[in-house]
Amino acid sequence: MPNTRSGTVTARREPVVRVRVRGPAGEADVDLVVDTGFTGALVLPAALVAALGLPWQSGGRAVLADGSTHQIDYY
Repeated sequence: MPNTRSGTVTARREPVVRVRVRGPAGEADVDLVVDTGFTGALVLPAALVAALGLPWQSGGRAVLADGSTHQIDYY
């Protein structure tokens, strides 16, 4: 039987799914807005990254839908 998940759609018509993220210091359930341009990375609040004890991997730049670029860290 396939593993199926369900989510919700907000009043702003954003699809949202709940996922469990784990790190060395614990785990948390997080509601995430589904990005149709998903490239394999999740964006998490800095406080959650710290609480989970996620180790820093590298830095980089992200290009947003409006064309602006931002420096980002990967954990």
